[in-house]
Amino acid sequence: MALVRRCAFHLRAATCMLAGFATILRMTTSRAGLAGCLGILLTLGCTDTPTAPSVLAAADIGTLLVSNNLNHPSAGARGRLTRWRVPIEVNTGAVPRAEEAVAHYEQWSGGVIRFTRVSATPANGIVFVDGGAVAVESGCADVTSAPDSFVPRWDSAGALVGTYTIHLGSDTCNDATKGRYRSAYAEHVLGHALGLFDHFAGFTGQEGLVDAHAFSVIYNLYANPIGATAQQIVIWPANPR
Repeated sequence: MALVRRCAFHLRAATCMLAGFATILRMTTSRAGLAGCLGILLTLGCTDTPTAPSVLAAADIGTLLVSNNLNHPSAGARGRLTRWRVPIEVNTGAVPRAEEAVAHYEQWSGGVIRFTRVSATPANGIVFVDGGAVAVESGCADVTSAPDSFVPRWDSAGALVGTYTIHLGSDTCNDATKGRYRSAYAEHVLGHALGLFDHFAGFTGQEGLVDAHAFSVIYNLYANPIGATAQQIVIWPANPR
């Protein structure tokens, strides 16, 4: 699969800045085309979006789910799918790239992954903090469930529980500029907090959720029921909506 930038013709010379807007006006001959492109600019902040299924075969997606979740030591190597119950409580801390990351997960998964925004620290959920990341993910971002460590916990059904804190950026790394786009690192570390406990091709840090491989695996993690075994998992086409 090739990631396709929406409205690529109209945005070819644009920089998503004021100067780029003038270029769009010159290149666009259709009012409808202009309106569509402007809508995407406003809602997605000039980022790529996944526009087609992953080139990964269903068996490969299943293998990645098993190795990165069901059989991963962080999930107790229990052979059971471990994720949050949806909707997931999240406090974005009013950090713009955290808000973008959460919105991308909801929008691109068509609601398969959903959040409830809260202003306090959830007893079971996710909190974003601007800064404070340690030497994880190139020092650009990290997630902890206990002081200075990430130790997932789950209930008897296999649903994740507890408070997970995502730190975005540090004194040595600006996550907003280090990734492929502003919210890319936030999306990546949110993927860890959601249940992708290890890295794989397409899910290494800088790509963000637009990577077809990352998207297809996280989508299927939440399209399958909590506690499912490898034999019970159904691989769904990860078509962004």
